[in-house]
Formats: sequence, structure tokens, C-alpha cells
Amino acid sequence: MNKEFWMNPPNLNKKDLTPGHYLELIDRLHVIMCNIQEHCIEHPVAEKHKDLQFKLEYALGQLWDAYQEVGKLDHENNYPTCVNVAMTDGIDG
Repeated sequence: MNKEFWMNPPNLNKKDLTPGHYLELIDRLHVIMCNIQEHCIEHPVAEKHKDLQFKLEYALGQLWDAYQEVGKLDHENNYPTCVNVAMTDGIDG
């Protein structure tokens, strides 16, 4: 199955979501977080002005929370019957 079909299957209403939409948002958040870390938090101006660096780190933390929430939503909406083997392994014997 090609990427185009995965992201935009035939007859997809713009309000419908596919599993690929969750993965896409996770990827975009990761790219943004890497950019903030590498190009803003580690920038010499931010390193000199700790109050500014703190604000950038806070923003990064908020994006990290969103990243985790999208991952949780992906799991809940696309894999509802999956059982975490590590959680159940050995319970019955």
C-alpha cells in the first residue's frame, strides 16, 4: 500500500482520520521539537539569557506533552484490542 493511499484513501471525508494522520502529527511534532532544541534552546543568545532559555524549554515541554497525547490517541483509536504482553505476561501462571 503506498503512502498516498494510507494518508488519503479513496472516498475519505476531510473530517475522517486514518492511522496515518496520527503518525504524521507525531512526526511533525518531533521535527518541531528538534528544531526548537537545536536552533533555539542551544542558541548562544538563549544560553546567555537563562530566562529566555527557560521559556523555550517550557514550550518544548508543552510540545512533548502533545506528542505523548497524540501517541496515546493513536493507540486508543487504532489499536483498541491490543494487549500489552508485558503487562499480562505471567499473571495467570
